[in-house]
Amino acid sequence: MSIADEILQAPDPLDGLKQLATNPGHNNTLVLVGNASGWTSLLVIWFPVFAALCYGFVVPFTFTQWGENNLLLILAVWLCGWAALATFTLVAGTGRHVYSLDFDQREIGHLNSGQSTSLALRLRRSTEGDTLTLYQPLRSGWHLTANERTLAELEPEQVEAIPNWQPPTLKAHLEEKAKDGSLLVLFVFINIPLVIMHFVFATGGIFFITQFSMLAAWGAGQILGWLLEWRDYRVLSRL
Repeated sequence: MSIADEILQAPDPLDGLKQLATNPGHNNTLVLVGNASGWTSLLVIWFPVFAALCYGFVVPFTFTQWGENNLLLILAVWLCGWAALATFTLVAGTGRHVYSLDFDQREIGHLNSGQSTSLALRLRRSTEGDTLTLYQPLRSGWHLTANERTLAELEPEQVEAIPNWQPPTLKAHLEEKAKDGSLLVLFVFINIPLVIMHFVFATGGIFFITQFSMLAAWGAGQILGWLLEWRDYRVLSRL
């Protein structure tokens, strides 16, 4: 393969970046929408799946109806707390990280926390290789698909190459999530110990209830994630 072919096939470092269609501030400020918050993903989107798995793994060891009722009560309390947290996040929370890039000041800011830092770079050496990173990293971490060097070297004339952020339809969102491997992990790899355990305990009915609960919990979490993305989109578009 020639060098020219390698260059043509190399991924664009700006791939995956999304900008707000109407950026606040002056023309030399770019607002970028980053990844979803890790805590939001864990506590809001994936918690129902965790609760369903707890039910499937623990029920065979309760042995009595009293023990199973206690487990269901604990799970009900958990789900009430999750519903309250999810409602608060939908109403007043922020589901993803947002950054502002100031071309004049050569600074990048994390709008969620109010932190900002210079785009000056330094060489960081490691066993995995040398990389250029921010001289003073953001304390909130880096939650953009492009690396720090790409953003530091970005010029105003390259902004047009970054697509505007537009959340997908619910159908497209579910199709994308169904292809990202999470269903494969959930219903194949995690299911292996469940199948063995319920076969040993002869609790096939509980196993099928768990499967249905896992699928319903996954769907509810993904729909909630889609609602959060649209909520963030509406809020940030009004800036």
